[in-house]
Amino acid sequence: MNRFAPLFFLASLACTGEDPIINQLYPELTISPLEYDFGEVVVDYTETVTFEVINTGRAPLDISSITFADGGLGVYTVEPVEILDLPWRDDEDQNRAEITVSFTPSTYLGYIDMLLLETNEEGNPTTEIPITGLGGDGPTPDIDLDSLTVDFGEVIPPQSSVVAVEIRNVGDGPLTIDRTEQHESGDFIIPFSLGGTVIAPGNSYPL
Repeated sequence: MNRFAPLFFLASLACTGEDPIINQLYPELTISPLEYDFGEVVVDYTETVTFEVINTGRAPLDISSITFADGGLGVYTVEPVEILDLPWRDDEDQNRAEITVSFTPSTYLGYIDMLLLETNEEGNPTTEIPITGLGGDGPTPDIDLDSLTVDFGEVIPPQSSVVAVEIRNVGDGPLTIDRTEQHESGDFIIPFSLGGTVIAPGNSYPL
């Protein structure tokens, strides 16, 4: 009689009719930092912060909108603004992106806004990141040239002439020269570049 027991067990298991258990996979947004305070930034100067966005879930994460709750108040900007699609992958370089927020205060005030990320994250479609900053006064450079035009006078080829221009920093903050360029006629050249040169307040540099 025991020889029929295994067959009865198999038949009972096949007829239970239970549905298989399916685990739904969801995306999950992780962002760092969770908030940011620019502190005091000199008016009309720009500071930036980069947020790292990671999909730590088990399904693709779609960021459909990146905006500010109050439109950035005329002082905050964000890049990128286009849609971001972050797939879930074992390769960590594929499931993350960077969002850069810039702050350029226009007046001596405090600015409070909220960075909003609209996503397909289950149960949390809107992620809010508080952004604050203060427009302040601080050391600023001020460039001054001893002449805005250069007159070489009459130069007879193949002779050449050199005229120096004095660049002064009349401000109270360091002056950094990013680059020097000369356009139009190829008869004039700048003998050397001042790119990267820093002129301290009250100092000058010849060009």
